[in-house]
Amino acid sequence: MARQMSLAGVKVVVLNDYESIKKLFARKELLDRSQKWALKSGIEGLSAQNGKIWKENRRVCMQAMAELGFGKEEMRTRVQAEVQHLVDKLSESGGAPVPARPLLAASVANCVALYLFGHRYDLDDPRRRPMDRHVDAFLVVGASTPVEFLPAWLRRLAGRWMPDSRSAYVQRFTEGVTKFSRMSRISDRCAVSRLVGNVTDILLGGTAALTLYLHWHVLNLAARADTLQSELQREIDAVVGRARKPTWEDHTRLPLTMATIWEVFRWKAVTPLGIPRG
Repeated sequence: MARQMSLAGVKVVVLNDYESIKKLFARKELLDRSQKWALKSGIEGLSAQNGKIWKENRRVCMQAMAELGFGKEEMRTRVQAEVQHLVDKLSESGGAPVPARPLLAASVANCVALYLFGHRYDLDDPRRRPMDRHVDAFLVVGASTPVEFLPAWLRRLAGRWMPDSRSAYVQRFTEGVTKFSRMSRISDRCAVSRLVGNVTDILLGGTAALTLYLHWHVLNLAARADTLQSELQREIDAVVGRARKPTWEDHTRLPLTMATIWEVFRWKAVTPLGIPRG
């Protein structure tokens, strides 16, 4: 079923049944992102591009991400180290109840920031609080009607870290975008806009969605401590043990753990209203 309505003066068509979504979203005319999408705001990341430009930018991003360490053992090691920081922080409570979501969000943001900027903040570092607040604001926007806003905080953050960073990772990312801009004969201003846009998309997209899913997992297991949580712990103890950290190679021997992870993706939707197209 499709319904037409007006959102903030913009005419939109809402699809709310499987058959309509399957039929219409298979058409190439509906593959583009709406130019009113909130993440655009004057920058040109993947979420605000369409057509040939989107394909070219995606190719550059995938190449840069591979050089940054995406999917490589070095990045896995860094993520495991960040998880250990989170575990240590939670252990400081001595078993007393603590609000898990802020710590989860901070830990996930650290993983993404370390990946992009080569830098992390301690979980209780007051300098990271503005970023955490803005990520929460992004979640609110993503769960409601998209509105135009300017993520000036991210521009300040990118401007602070990226020009002065000596990290080889950030250097390669910047070089990749610069090379693309020369090949495509686009202006330096446009190249910077795309770089900031891509960093915005990766930082917000990577942090927001994963934080929500991890929080749902924590709540789900806390509510089922004597059943599901105990069963998962037994499976993990049998396969991984307590002497080492789990690795991706273990996942084929952890069927219940993997099924639980995938089930939460089915059970909970990060964007229940979907992302505008057209």
